[in-house]
Amino acid sequence: MKYYLLFILFCAGLLCSAQGRIVPTDRIIVSGDIQQSQVLALADLKKYPLSFVDSIPVYNHLMVRKSVLYKVAGVPLKRILSTMMITSPSPKELSRYYIVCVASDGYSVVFSWNELFNTATGDQVLLIIRHDGQDPERLNDRIALISPSDRASGRRYVKGLKKIIIKHI
Repeated sequence: MKYYLLFILFCAGLLCSAQGRIVPTDRIIVSGDIQQSQVLALADLKKYPLSFVDSIPVYNHLMVRKSVLYKVAGVPLKRILSTMMITSPSPKELSRYYIVCVASDGYSVVFSWNELFNTATGDQVLLIIRHDGQDPERLNDRIALISPSDRASGRRYVKGLKKIIIKHI
């Protein structure tokens, strides 16, 4: 009986720690406090000028290296957002906006408007459409987002990016 209970606890632990499967995304919905919501398909993202990075190490919250993305190509998030018309009454109010990036499995990360548009971090945040020499159609996460300048870059590595929501505090 003792071993049976241990087995049950072990199995329950495995089930609780399992991650949800990431559904590949072929488009991103940009919505929120903007004049008009937009849907950006993978083909639309390919039309933007791309930024290239040789490699991006991905570290978890304990600063343990989990993986490395090689030959990364992507569109800076700042470039995408700069085309959106935010419904701000004045430029001063932009400091009260934040951006939520949501994955297909519900995982979310947040950036402030100031972080993206007034820091070096914002210059590096990428919507990844190609890595490890693979075209997007062959990738499991298709469209991803990462902030490579973060120390624990895995915390804001969104695989299967589905939505970008612009909100006002």
